[in-house]
Amino acid sequence: MRYDYVIVGGGHNGLVASIVLAMHGARVAVLEARGKVGGESSDGEYMGVRYPRVAYALGLFPRDLASFIGLDLDSAVYYSNPSWVAVEDGREWFRRWLSDDKVEREFDALGLLREYRELRKYIRGFNECSRAKGILYTIDPPSLEEAGELLEECMEGLGRMTVEDWERGLGRIIPGEAWGLFTFPTLYSEPGFASLYINMNEGLWGQPRGGMNSFTGQLYSRAIALGVDVYTGKRAARILVDGGRARGVATVEGKVFEASRGVLLSTSILCLPKLLEGENLERYLSRRERRLLEDYARIRIPLVRVNFVTQREPRPPTSRDYRPVPIVSINGGNLWGEASYPTMNDPALRGPKGLHAVTFSGAFIGSSIQEIGEALGIHEPEWVDVVDTGEGYCNPNGLPSQVPMTRHSLLNSRPLKGWGNYRTPIPGLYHGAASSHPGGEVTGIPGHNAAIRMLADSGVKPKSPLIKQSS
Repeated sequence: MRYDYVIVGGGHNGLVASIVLAMHGARVAVLEARGKVGGESSDGEYMGVRYPRVAYALGLFPRDLASFIGLDLDSAVYYSNPSWVAVEDGREWFRRWLSDDKVEREFDALGLLREYRELRKYIRGFNECSRAKGILYTIDPPSLEEAGELLEECMEGLGRMTVEDWERGLGRIIPGEAWGLFTFPTLYSEPGFASLYINMNEGLWGQPRGGMNSFTGQLYSRAIALGVDVYTGKRAARILVDGGRARGVATVEGKVFEASRGVLLSTSILCLPKLLEGENLERYLSRRERRLLEDYARIRIPLVRVNFVTQREPRPPTSRDYRPVPIVSINGGNLWGEASYPTMNDPALRGPKGLHAVTFSGAFIGSSIQEIGEALGIHEPEWVDVVDTGEGYCNPNGLPSQVPMTRHSLLNSRPLKGWGNYRTPIPGLYHGAASSHPGGEVTGIPGHNAAIRMLADSGVKPKSPLIKQSS
């Protein structure tokens, strides 16, 4: 089984990378361990009802990237109006509308209109300047400090806000009680870059039209049309290293996929130690690098993904009967997180018995699964699925970003110092996943950038109009 490139992992980043490589005439194989593509961006199914297994929102996939790879983003995502609402202690207190005017009225009602406009100025500046300066679409990310200098050239104050921790920079613009409208608690003490990155859509979060499988199905179909060979049910056992270079991948069944130009690890970088034989692991990775990967894998945060299936239509904890139902941000008691109601928005997802699915991603300390269900408006669920991302997706810490978005693991230091250019210390072995620059969420940018890096290293001039740096 001989190819130019072999990609380990058929999630959205792996599929994006395969498309970019195939667009340049390369022969590509994608190896996906599970029985279908999509990875954490795919649907689960119970009794015919479909639900987003892990990823449940599509808000950050860039339109310019979608256009380049031939993805019809409008048919893959829809926005309810409001797109999400915030509920605290049972009270709905904020709605993220599709209209800027209505969003401003929400902040005006909170007495925060001036503060919101100031924060939005930096968010919009980051969106424009990061593209103009080649910070997001790049195969050679700058350091955090260098990124700050570049962004400062583009907009006064933006560089400082990018480098400063949220709580000392952007967070000083707006009161702490409203921070959750713009970022996650895990990022409060991290550089503003991480929070600006997850606000590329200015806080507007869409939901997958027809389920996550529909979105990844488009990527899959595009890859197949370009001649990519996608193998499902093929779990990688080890990366083959010979003559000081990655030469291919062996599966657990013993099948070998040779790669003449390169191997791309498009699953969490935390998988790497499992895929390298001990001798190669110690030969190519320093003791510090091995220790950091082990430390990242051991991180445990109280984030849990729970999927419910119920016969009775749920009653979301909002004060209005929205149709379609927006994403609901819930905070109160021992519960914090977000819920989505896909089957209430798309009857086609319900299956033959009309069952409903509700998803919850967040933290619950001291609350039972039953109490979570009741908080989401579910009574007497028929089935509950608690997702273990470590077992199913080689993501033991359960972080959506796989590697934390910290000061020491951003830009050219993501996932480790010196690895930001999508190369690993093993020649011919690359990485491109949520643990790669610029980070997690469903964006496809890591997959795109990694593919461009592989092409450039093979002496192929990349065609992508998105890359500002090509060396």
